[in-house]
Parts: sequence; C-alpha cells; structure tokens
Amino acid sequence: MPSEEDQLRHDASSLYQFVDSIASFCGERSRAVTYLHATERFFFYVRDLGEKTKAYLVSFPTARSKYLDVQTYRRKLSILRAAWKVLHQFVKPATEADTLNLPSPLIDGLIRRFREIPTYSKVDFVIFHTDEFNYLQVRLSKLKRSIDRIADIIPGASPFYAELGLIGIPYSQCSSLFMNCLIPHEMGHYVYADQEIHAKLLPKIESEIKRTTTFKAVRRSYLIKTIAAWAEELFCDLFAVLLVGPCYTLAYVELFDLVHALDENGKLAAEEDLDSLTFYPAHPAHIVRIKHQVQLLDELKWWPKTQTMNSHYVDVMKASLTMPENSFKFRLLSNMPSLPGAKPVKSFQVIIPEIRKLLQPIRTQIDVGVGEWSRLSKVIEEYLANGIVPSTLYFGKNKKSLKMETPGIVPLLNASYKFYLDSMGSLLKRIDVSKDGGPASVKARSKWASKVEEWTMKAIEDNTLLASQQGNGNASSFKKRN
Repeated sequence: MPSEEDQLRHDASSLYQFVDSIASFCGERSRAVTYLHATERFFFYVRDLGEKTKAYLVSFPTARSKYLDVQTYRRKLSILRAAWKVLHQFVKPATEADTLNLPSPLIDGLIRRFREIPTYSKVDFVIFHTDEFNYLQVRLSKLKRSIDRIADIIPGASPFYAELGLIGIPYSQCSSLFMNCLIPHEMGHYVYADQEIHAKLLPKIESEIKRTTTFKAVRRSYLIKTIAAWAEELFCDLFAVLLVGPCYTLAYVELFDLVHALDENGKLAAEEDLDSLTFYPAHPAHIVRIKHQVQLLDELKWWPKTQTMNSHYVDVMKASLTMPENSFKFRLLSNMPSLPGAKPVKSFQVIIPEIRKLLQPIRTQIDVGVGEWSRLSKVIEEYLANGIVPSTLYFGKNKKSLKMETPGIVPLLNASYKFYLDSMGSLLKRIDVSKDGGPASVKARSKWASKVEEWTMKAIEDNTLLASQQGNGNASSFKKRN
C-alpha cells in the first residue's frame, strides 16, 4: 500500500489535472467568438480561481512529519474537488452561449430593464445553455456557498461575485424573442433569494400548517417545504409581470401548451385529472399561476387592452379567472408521505396575500410601462405590418408637429407579441409568400413570425445603443421633438 504522503501527492496531482482542465477550457476560446460582459467576468473568475488553486496544490504538503495531519489535508482536497465539480457543470454550457448563440439584444435589454430597480442597478447575469426545454436560475446562495469554500482554503482567492446571477435557457431558443420573455421569471428567483423572501414567508407558512393540521414533524416539514416552493414560483411569476407585462404570461401559456386546457367553446375543460389544474410538489397548478398573473395585470392597467387580443392564448387567461379555487387538486407522487386530511391548496391561498405584499416595494420602484405601451403599441404594430423595424417612431400630421420617439423594451415586447398573435395576417397579405405555400401556410407564418422577432430584436438593440450613448442605463423610451 502506498505511504500516506504518496497518497496525498497522488490525490493533489489528480485534483490539479481536474482544475487545470476546467480553467483551461475558459481560456481556450476562439478570438472570433464574443460573449456577454457577465459571461466574460465569469470566465475570468474561473481562470483566476484555477490558477490560485493550482498554485496551492503545487505547494501542498506531502512530506511526512509529526505535525502532518493527513486527514485534515484529505478533507481539504475533498472540499476543493466538490466545489470545482459545482463550477464544472456551468463552464461548458456558458462557453456554448456566445453572442451568436443567444438573443443578445434581448438579454441586454432585459438586464437593463432589471437594473431600473434601484436595488439592482449593478446586477448582471450569466446566460448558459441547458438541454432541458425549460428555463432555470441557479440558486446563487447554494452556488456561492460551494464556491466560497474554495476561497476559505486557497490563499488570495476571492469569493464568488455577489451581484452575478446565472440563468439557463434551452439551447434551441438561442434566437427566439417571444419564448425568451420567460427570462424575467428567472430574474425573479434572484430577487427572491436576495430579498430573503423565503425567511419572511416561513413563519406565516408554519403558522398556517400548525393551525390546519396535527401532523408530526416529518409530514409537517414536507407540507411547509411544498407550500414554500409554490410561493417562490408565484412570486417569480408576479415579478416577471411587473418587469415586462403580459408578454411573460403569453410566453408562459405557450411554453406549457396551456391551450390544450380549453374545450371547443374556449372554456376550461372540466377534467379532474387535467394537468394544468393540478398542484405538484414543485409548483402550483398552471391555471392558478395564470389567474394570479391576470389579476395583477388588471391592477396594473394592462388587462383592459390585453383581453381584446384575438388569440386563444388570451382565451386561456380569461378562462383562468372563471375557475373556482376549489377546482384544483394536489397530486402526491409515489415516494411522498401520505397527508390524510391536509388541504395544502387552501393553505397556499392564505399565503398568497403575503406574497403580494412582499412584491409591493419593487412595484413602487419601477414604472411598469403600461402607459408607454398604450401610447406606442398601435404605431409599433403598424411598422411591423409594413415590414419596418420599429426602432424610431414618427408622429404628426406635418413637419411642424412631427415628433420622434424610440420605444423601450416593454412596449416593443408587448406590441410585437400582440402582433404575432392576432395580426400576422396583415403582414402576409402585403408580401409574396407563394413560394412558401401562401398566406395560410404554416411554413409562411413561421418564416415571417421569425422576421417579426428579428425586427423587434433589432429595435431593442437600437434602444440599448441609444441608452448607452446618452449615458442612460434604463430601457425606457426616448423622445425628440423636431
């Protein structure tokens, strides 16, 4: 059997190779490839941490002495390897998400929009690809806790950036505009963790479970954890609505294919096992989430015009308001404890007002953009119907009254989504789509829907450039009177 010092030398060498492979991967990138600023910061951090980890391992004690605590050093190596395994899972997905494989103008615009909240004026997000057809936000507290254990051991190593979030998007949606309107939900998870919303809601949840059940610790803990998970998802939904308006809800309906919940009359199908009416341990029922999003949209004055859209997506939103709260079921999975007599859905309903209260401070700090959208939406849609990028909008009947305005990201996203859902026909009538099967062709509609996304993306990019030139960090509109 090798001596203890040989074992340590071998383990340190093995870890050196592992760390070097990750740090080198961040450095071995083509000069022709560019990344978002946050991603470059992430790569720099990994490379720097890698160099300091390798320097530490080179000087790692291997000589036997009476002071050598072998088990202590083994624990340090184990901690370092575990932390680098955490970093390992994000590096390659981040390298795949270069600016040519991301909707970069949209992401830049959404980050600027997020920074309009004064508390988050310096926050940035690394975007990486995921194989799942879903969006996710890395729980920063867990990631930071893992990585900071490296800094606790390595001399001179810095803790992970405090104002940097990580968001995963499906690799297939790297050029999509409309589906990526779901990104603000993931930003909401950053806010949820940063504002310690879980800790603020927990006493209320615990009190409600104690009031309504007599379960012992295991079942009670499970219920508390489940309702807390539901609360986080709903908080992030409502945050996304505050940040970008109804385009988030429309993208949500599309992602989860919720139109299947409608019957032939446009009403919610009364099926007890309907997936969209079911609460699962990880998330509330989709229709409940839609219902509360629509209620917030109504409070924010978005709903009166949104509900006039000629779209089955909006039919789902309307139908959600008609569904009684007692229509929803909670489905236990096979590996979960039985909960006789428990009514977690009712308990969750008691918590919802608390969730909304905790959103109120953010609501008071940001202009939700409904006024700008009401003023500019019709003009943006007219531009799109004529195949014009809506970067700069002109108003006025003559030269003397001519006004120019550059729309912000909120009216652009919502006006273009509305156009995509209920006005694509007006565009297809203006262009020759005979080669693609005519105006009624799925191929033609898909092709020109992508064009609408491209035109809107270009307008968002122009708004971002103008904001940078004027030293303005936000994504609101700009006006000029000639």
